[in-house]
Amino acid sequence: GFEEKFALRGLTRHGISKGDRLILLTGPTIERVRKAASYVRNFIDKYYSGEGSVDLVELPVHDFYQTTLRVKQVLENVAAMDQVIVNLSGGMRIIVLAVFIAVMLLSMRNVKVELETEDSSTYLTIDAVALKSIMSFEELSEEKMRILEVLTREEKALTVAALSKRLRRDSSTIRKHLRSLEEAGLVIVKKRKPLTVKSHPVLNLIF
Repeated sequence: GFEEKFALRGLTRHGISKGDRLILLTGPTIERVRKAASYVRNFIDKYYSGEGSVDLVELPVHDFYQTTLRVKQVLENVAAMDQVIVNLSGGMRIIVLAVFIAVMLLSMRNVKVELETEDSSTYLTIDAVALKSIMSFEELSEEKMRILEVLTREEKALTVAALSKRLRRDSSTIRKHLRSLEEAGLVIVKKRKPLTVKSHPVLNLIF
């Protein structure tokens, strides 16, 4: 369910240290999968002095919901780590989809989702926290929605004073809403003088 080249690229990009875990998700552990996992372990032994651990997790790919549940359990087991990096590149489609859904089901603020093209020409990250937040827009107040709409339609970041003037609301109210929206991953706040804020790019899907 995985191609070792993507695991190796991820290792090269992030490195691996003592206490880190590399979890390879796969379908049936056929010979090719075992060889690929062994190659990854040997790579770590050679270039990272055997730091960290490598686990091979076989998923019940014949059942999508059980696959997603198993991935969710795997993620829950590492949720306490400082950072969890999820690479969706080069795997079986059912596993890629199950992993992404499992990430969206969990409230993990320490997760980073990354994806790269087959030829490695493009590498990008996906903000799962922001994506999850826009799926629960109905929980946002009308005032917060208005803030997001104004910020999204602007081409540049706004100061709190400018946003307050635009919305005809006092700065303290705007700051309170911005703290909540920043926590949800929907706005990007630059804490400098003057403080500026802009919407997360994911909001272009909505406004």
